[in-house]
Amino acid sequence: MKKAPLLLLFFLIILASCSEDPQPLQACNTDNVLVDLPWLAELVTELNKSDFGRKYSYISTGIYMGQTIFSLQNCCPFCNSVTPIFDCSGNNLGFLGSQGIESDEITNWKVIWKSTESTCFPKD
Repeated sequence: MKKAPLLLLFFLIILASCSEDPQPLQACNTDNVLVDLPWLAELVTELNKSDFGRKYSYISTGIYMGQTIFSLQNCCPFCNSVTPIFDCSGNNLGFLGSQGIESDEITNWKVIWKSTESTCFPKD
């Protein structure tokens, strides 16, 4: 009988430490860029509306020339894609690659959005 409260406490600690939602990204003078930047929230909404967006697209952030940037990327195995880079206002700064912004010029890459149906990354 003494084990039941300890077992319950163990499971409560495990449940409290698990989180489906990552911490929101605080950047661009916002508390949560995916909610507080209208252009980015709209992009996520549009990606969720299409099979391609849900399965293959994801949004990353990083630091380029001292500013926060956003990148719409995909893991489509059959696509030859360009990767646009945006600033906090949604302005296109160029494209990732040899004729644009080199990936090694961007630091602190981090995926900030992917669909629950994403095939891009192993399931957590």
